[in-house]
Amino acid sequence: MLRVDRDLLSRWNIQRQPVPDFGRLRQATLRQGIPDRLPLFEVRIDDEVLSALLGETVQNPGYVGRRALRSGDVSRDDTRRYVRQLVRAYYHLGYDYVPLPVYLPMGSHMLLSDDTAALASAKGRAWVDETRGPVGSWPEFEDFGWCEVGDVDLFALEYAAQILPTGMELIACTRGVMEWLMRLVGFEPLCYALADDPELVDAVAERVGGLVVGLVGHVVGMERVGAVAIYDDMGFKTGTFISPVHLRRYVLPWTRRCVETAHAEGLPLILHACGNLEEVMDELIDEVGIDAKHSFEDAIMPMAEVKVRYGGRIGILGGVDMHLLAAGTPEAVRLATRQAIRDCAPGGGYAFGSGNTIANYIPLENYLEMLDEARTS
Repeated sequence: MLRVDRDLLSRWNIQRQPVPDFGRLRQATLRQGIPDRLPLFEVRIDDEVLSALLGETVQNPGYVGRRALRSGDVSRDDTRRYVRQLVRAYYHLGYDYVPLPVYLPMGSHMLLSDDTAALASAKGRAWVDETRGPVGSWPEFEDFGWCEVGDVDLFALEYAAQILPTGMELIACTRGVMEWLMRLVGFEPLCYALADDPELVDAVAERVGGLVVGLVGHVVGMERVGAVAIYDDMGFKTGTFISPVHLRRYVLPWTRRCVETAHAEGLPLILHACGNLEEVMDELIDEVGIDAKHSFEDAIMPMAEVKVRYGGRIGILGGVDMHLLAAGTPEAVRLATRQAIRDCAPGGGYAFGSGNTIANYIPLENYLEMLDEARTS
């Protein structure tokens, strides 16, 4: 059972017995009618938030400074403990699934600073170095320690399948080609290479794309995996990171192959992608074939407009803008939750959650108030 502040417990009624049913989320992603209750959706809840809720330290053992470790560097006991914590948290929070990251074990250059969030991470806050990557030239491409799909440790997925409560399923989450291009080449060098050395970009995209598709093919047949989520941020507030022409050449064909691989096993594919993707959204829907889209920002397109423009063609996942969730009052969060559900839930094809993730800088009370309002609206 989750352990949180008693006042929050009494106000939020967290101790109820959940009745999970992944079919609700499947209905939403595939627009197959209106589920018996509104499904909830998050691609990630930060470990620090889970620690505060569970009253015990939660730390993904597969990360050091946000870098994936190779199989064998993490003890099975640590992995089991982490998976049990995730399952317990997502179950009692009212989700119908547990998202589990399944990343290719390839390194990238990271930067690190102190974490100033309310629920700060002792590891600090890390992000990818935009100015350089480990594969910024042909010699580096040849010398890089490329992994194989078989190097990916799938023990967490295997163990989670054994302990999931009845009704829940797993969402296998992995990075897409755009994020790998930015991590391996470096965003700034990538922008130069698109003009100066497109053959290098082709080679990296081909190598990574084959790995991502192969990994998706590996997980879609695993027990209790009910969907695949591709994390592939492609844009910023006013446009895409690289031109739509380049996305069509280097990224979207691989995403389409991931979709086809998931669909061959009857699984929906969810795209989690930040940024203004208006220039490629029609292609993502009609040609790439994604089933649902997550990550929305009011400054780019309010949820009501998202539902009107795209809700008849893909599932819409999300709701409360991250800025409001992080800086707004609990009352404002409740109002925004209520409005998002009014705008997006009618007709189905919708699952409610944050506009991005439950990051450790979001006040815990705001997150719980958002969930409570979603379950009573």
